[in-house]
Amino acid sequence: MMNIRRTVRKGLHQLGLELTRAPVPNWTRYRWAILPVLDRFHINCVLDVGANAGQFGHSLRELDYDGWIISFEPVSGPRVRLEQAAKADPKWRVCPYALGSIEGEAEIHVTASSVFSSFLEPVTDIATLWDAGNFVQRGERVSVHRLDAVLDECLADIRNPNIYLKMDTQGFDAEVLSGAENVMHRISALQTETAFRKIYQGMKGFDEVLPKIMSYGFGVVDFVPVTRERDGLRVIEMDCILCRDASRDGRP
Repeated sequence: MMNIRRTVRKGLHQLGLELTRAPVPNWTRYRWAILPVLDRFHINCVLDVGANAGQFGHSLRELDYDGWIISFEPVSGPRVRLEQAAKADPKWRVCPYALGSIEGEAEIHVTASSVFSSFLEPVTDIATLWDAGNFVQRGERVSVHRLDAVLDECLADIRNPNIYLKMDTQGFDAEVLSGAENVMHRISALQTETAFRKIYQGMKGFDEVLPKIMSYGFGVVDFVPVTRERDGLRVIEMDCILCRDASRDGRP
């Protein structure tokens, strides 16, 4: 059944059509936003930072992306499922550590729902308003590296990488960016989960993170809602997709 749906969807896309629910689901909006970026910049290497169990990697394959996926996941529980997924995919690598601004070790707060695990503590009275799984169950000591210290190793044997940096680190994206400052010129496009309401203590909001990214020469492509408050209207977090000037043959 899944193959039939994919075949129908691809056929409609070739005709410039999309069959979807109304209102348009976030995943459909996201697909419309990311596909032109992957195509225009000839992306063949996605850095999936905060990969959890590989949900984003699976989504990329559903989009028929056939390039490399380099997933970073420090938490042992979801990483087991991530490694199982990557084992069956010859162009999917797993790095068993976190990315940040300082080389070393740190304790990550592992939450009831592992997708919310973070180096930052949740602001409980806000976070639990929309998901009861965002409370800390335990701590786990993990390794942390700067991206500019490990990028070459991660890209070993990948020829002419055109990089898309995807970050979903539950309030830690700003630290990932700080640790990537010496390699930002090698990144063609990126995605960050931006906060319009801070659900982790000490996290930076969209008004702090986006100007920093744009200072590296990136411009905003689109915003796609990730979470909303229970009223279904006010947004909490959005994925922001950014890219460099695409007028030069898709090259940064």
